[in-house]
Amino acid sequence: MFTDYQCPTCASVYPILKKLVDGYGKNVRLVIRDFPLEQIHENAFQAALAANAANAQGKFFEYKEKLYKNQKSLDTESLKKYAVEIGLKVKQFERDLENKRFVGEVRKDIADGKKYGVDGTPSIFVNGYKIRSLSVISFRKAIERALKNRKQL
Repeated sequence: MFTDYQCPTCASVYPILKKLVDGYGKNVRLVIRDFPLEQIHENAFQAALAANAANAQGKFFEYKEKLYKNQKSLDTESLKKYAVEIGLKVKQFERDLENKRFVGEVRKDIADGKKYGVDGTPSIFVNGYKIRSLSVISFRKAIERALKNRKQL
């Protein structure tokens, strides 16, 4: 899933997708990639950096959920507040955010997304195939097809 933390559709699709993926246990893995739409979401890039900083401390999913639930408050002070709320080492988090440690990683996700034809968020792929319809039925069909193809190999 290529995501933008200020994208309302990303915030609404993620819990549905996560629940579906969790139902497959270890057979399916959800990978989140950054695709901040900087031209329309002024805080999306900084939020992506913050999510990567949280990931460095092993709390990506907790932090990401804070971002989705608080899309109207993604300024730097709010990002730091969320770090405290989920129990991150705040000094390390602030250093990672201020020194732009993860800019290259976010830019790589954006470049990869563009190579795959991503032009908006959320963009969801299952084993390289882009899901055109953001529905549980479409997600489930794509996952089942991928699992069936894997068994045939």
